[in-house]
Amino acid sequence: MVGSCNIDITAYAERLPAPGETVTGREVRQAPGGKGANQAAAAALAGARVTMIGAVGDDPGGAEVAGQLAGAGVDISLLRTAAGPTGSAHITVDASGANTIVVIPGANAGVRELTAADEAAIAGSDALLLQLELPVGVIAAAAAAGRRTGALTVLTPAPVQPVPPGLLAATDLLVPNEREADQLAARLLAAGRPGPDRPGAAGPPGPGAPGPGGPGVLATLLSQVPAVVITLGAD
Repeated sequence: MVGSCNIDITAYAERLPAPGETVTGREVRQAPGGKGANQAAAAALAGARVTMIGAVGDDPGGAEVAGQLAGAGVDISLLRTAAGPTGSAHITVDASGANTIVVIPGANAGVRELTAADEAAIAGSDALLLQLELPVGVIAAAAAAGRRTGALTVLTPAPVQPVPPGLLAATDLLVPNEREADQLAARLLAAGRPGPDRPGAAGPPGPGAPGPGGPGVLATLLSQVPAVVITLGAD
């Protein structure tokens, strides 16, 4: 796992506030999180041997995240401790389970290159899990390292942002949600990257069929990676 470690601060309310609006919530919770740490803990609890490459801050939140990972069975020997705060995610969840998230990178922003030990861990792995809450350059470097050694590379492209062509070229499985799939496909088309209306791409033409994650969106993504799984939230 090359990914983020955060402290999640989650507020629960009946509905999400509109821009400029204040709503009253019913509960707030704080817990270790981060897309990388969450996936690492889940994989370890499911029985995989997992090594976490990332960073926490030298604050109480960093110790809490590291302890949670270790308790789940994750190898944290390559988890860096940086001066300053651990990353944080500020989440609002409504009564239906829909949410909005603002991520503050904190220590995650300092993970800008792989060490020799990181590359050795990737070389010894069957699978490499990546997201985009670390600087995209180090994620691309990790994907390239995984490709060199034959690891199955799985990318969750969140938060959506411009990605270098080499990152998608080294990805075996892309796992966006519906909104991320649409946003990423739109970025690829705007950048002139191969899409469903270009030679050699799979699927029907058009930048997007009706509804999120439509065939046009899938065709655009499948022109870049071998396989895509779009998660469907409440659906």
